[in-house]
Amino acid sequence: MNVDDEARAAQVRLLRDLLARLERGDSLLPTDLLAPLVEELELRIDEEAIAEAWALEGRQPPRAGEGAKPPRAPVARRNVVFFGRASRDLAALPDDERAALERAIGELALAPVPRGAGGLHGRAEGHVQHRVSGHRVLYSLQDESVLVIAITSGPA
Repeated sequence: MNVDDEARAAQVRLLRDLLARLERGDSLLPTDLLAPLVEELELRIDEEAIAEAWALEGRQPPRAGEGAKPPRAPVARRNVVFFGRASRDLAALPDDERAALERAIGELALAPVPRGAGGLHGRAEGHVQHRVSGHRVLYSLQDESVLVIAITSGPA
């Protein structure tokens, strides 16, 4: 089953759950059903941003299992490298949001997987997502570098 088939199957399950709730007279779109829908939408936005950023760089993204594993103990400072897409995403933000993101991204050099950050799955496997006030920093850990791929925002 490919990623699109898995996404369709998840959407069918969600719609069936919605229908069952409506048939029971429960409220429409409670948060326990809306949250998976928002998560799926965010993942699709992030997957597209990652694919576009790697293509603009003229490079191939890491395949599943190829990226560097998150360190278990503190490591030396990593280099933070911005893809063109990430630089443009950052430059397009208002000054206060940009400053907060720049601080958070700078901290990735010392702690590449901060609390709350998590690996993406599906086509974006090998990438990490870190939420910073309404935005998602999408990056990949490569040897001694943090490659900042893109910065996205989506449903709140």
